[in-house]
Amino acid sequence: KYNILLAHNPIYLVKKETTKKIDDWSYISLVLSGHTHGGLMPEFIKTHYGIVSPAKRLLPKNIRGKFCINRTNIIISNGVVKLSYCAGVLHKFNFLFPISIDYINIK
Repeated sequence: KYNILLAHNPIYLVKKETTKKIDDWSYISLVLSGHTHGGLMPEFIKTHYGIVSPAKRLLPKNIRGKFCINRTNIIISNGVVKLSYCAGVLHKFNFLFPISIDYINIK
C-alpha cells in the first residue's frame, strides 16, 4: 500500500492540533502540499526556508522543497504563480520567480 496525504497548507503539518488527528504517521508514505508560493524565496537559493509565508510570517521553515518529517516524505510545490493579482502592483514581479511544476514518479 502507498498512502498519500494531501495538505493544502503544509504549515499545519507541524501543529499539534493537526498532527494529533493522524493516528499513525507510519501509514503515510507521502505528503503533497503547496499554497506557500515557495516562501517567495528565489529558486537558486537551496533551502526549505522562505522569506515570508502566506500568513505573512517572516522566515518560515519547511515551506518549500522535498524533505522528511517523522520518516514521511514531504513534497511542497512552489506553484505556478507566486504573486497573484490580489497582491496589487507586486504581481508584476512574478518574473523573479519561475513557474514550478513537480513531477513525481512513484515506483
